[in-house]
Amino acid sequence: MYESGARVAGSRLVLFALPREENGPRLGLTATRKVGGSVVRNRLRRLVREAFRRHRELVGRWDMVVNIRQAAVGSKFPVIEGEFVALVGRVRRRLEPRPGQEGPPCPPAC
Repeated sequence: MYESGARVAGSRLVLFALPREENGPRLGLTATRKVGGSVVRNRLRRLVREAFRRHRELVGRWDMVVNIRQAAVGSKFPVIEGEFVALVGRVRRRLEPRPGQEGPPCPPAC
């Protein structure tokens, strides 16, 4: 996924996405110990999961991994949600075919 999918980075989150054939999106989360203790990491994971749940209709049929950065520590839900939605929008523009374009979506390097 990391080599062949699309990668977009924000200040608090990094999102990797890869289109998939099956229905529905899937979400994976990573937060290293550098981010903070287990309580901090789990709280941030819950916030990202909730943003994913609320905006599931924006997410295509993708496998997604969200890496949580240390800058996310102390962020409130609206900030995390806003960045998640912005990153999903950027990935959508990369992965989905443009109107009038035939064939596969734009490769990750474009």
